[in-house]
Amino acid sequence: MLTVDGRSTYSPATCVDIEGVPHPSTWSGSAVDHTPRPDLLLDLPPQIIGDVPLSGATLVGVAIGPALAAAADHFGTEPTVLIGVHPHWWPAGKIADYERALARLTPHTALIPWPEAIAAQTVPPATASHVTVMDFGASTATITVVSFSRRGVPRVRFTHTDRAGGSRGVDRVIVADAAAEAGIDLSGQDQHWWEEAASQVAASRRRLCTETGSWPAAIDIEFPAPLGARQLRGPRLRQLTTTHMQKVVAGLIAHEDVQSAWSDDRTSTTTQPLVEVTGGFGQDPSVLSAVKAEAGRADLVPEPASAAAFGAVLAHAPAWVPADQKPSRFRFGRSRSAVPAQRARS
Repeated sequence: MLTVDGRSTYSPATCVDIEGVPHPSTWSGSAVDHTPRPDLLLDLPPQIIGDVPLSGATLVGVAIGPALAAAADHFGTEPTVLIGVHPHWWPAGKIADYERALARLTPHTALIPWPEAIAAQTVPPATASHVTVMDFGASTATITVVSFSRRGVPRVRFTHTDRAGGSRGVDRVIVADAAAEAGIDLSGQDQHWWEEAASQVAASRRRLCTETGSWPAAIDIEFPAPLGARQLRGPRLRQLTTTHMQKVVAGLIAHEDVQSAWSDDRTSTTTQPLVEVTGGFGQDPSVLSAVKAEAGRADLVPEPASAAAFGAVLAHAPAWVPADQKPSRFRFGRSRSAVPAQRARS
C-alpha cells in the first residue's frame, strides 16, 4: 500500500498480509501469509459454495477483500486505487477476469505486468530508450526489455526465458562438484535423489548466503547417502555460482533483439544498458556479479514489492492525476514528492 498524504508525498510502501497486518517494505512474506494465488483461482471452473456457483474472479475478490478491509481499518481510510501486478505472459482473458475481480473492491483499478512496473520506477522515461528487467527464480531466468511511449507509459517489447536458468541449476552443479571432490560416483542416482540433494544446497544457500548478502567461509550440508555430510568451501561455491550464472546471463543477452535494443541505447542518451535485477535468486550476490560481468552494469531492486507498487502508480497515474505532476522515482526509505493532494488517500 502506498499513501499520498496532505504534504503531497508518496510514503514508502507498506506490505499487508492476508489478515491485514502491516509490515515494512522489506518484508517478503511467506506462503501462509499470502492470499491464494490469483492465477490459480482464475483458472478454476465455477465453484459451488453454499449452492451458489462462484467464478474465479469472484473467488479472487473474496480472497483479497478481507485483507483490504483490515488494512483500511489500520490506515483509517479506504484504498481508492487498486493496481494488480501480474505476469506479463498471462492471456488477455485471464487479465480481464483479474481486472473484473479488482474492480469490485475499489473505485479505481488498473493492471500492469511485473516488468513494466519495475521499469517504470527505474528512471524518468526521457533518460533511457529501454529498461531491461532480469528476473531469477528457482527454476527459470528471464530477460524482458521494456520501452516507453512518449507519454512515459512502459510496454514490454519482448522477453526470453531460460527454463533451466534458476537456482536449481546452480544447486545441481554444486552437488556434482561436491561428489567429484569426494570421489563419489552419482551416475546411479535417480531424479528424486538429485532433487533431495539440491534442496539441501538451496536451504543452506538461502540461510547462509542470500539472506546475509555474503558467502561464509564454509557451509556444512547433510546430503542423502552415498554423499552424506560434507563441508563445502564458501569461496568455491561462490565461484561455481558466478561462473554458471554468467553462462545463463550470456545466453539471455545474446538474443538478437536484446542486442539491438541495447545498441539503440548506446547511441542515444546512455552508454550502458539499464538493467534491473529482481527475483528471489536475484538477491544472491553471485547472481548480481554475473549480470554485471556480462551486461556491464546492473542494479538490484532492493524492495521489489515496493518498487513494483510505485512503478505501477507511475505508469497508471495519468488515469487519475495530471501526467506532468508524476514523481520521477521512488526513493526507498524516504518520502518522495508527488502530486498535490487535497486530502489523505491511499
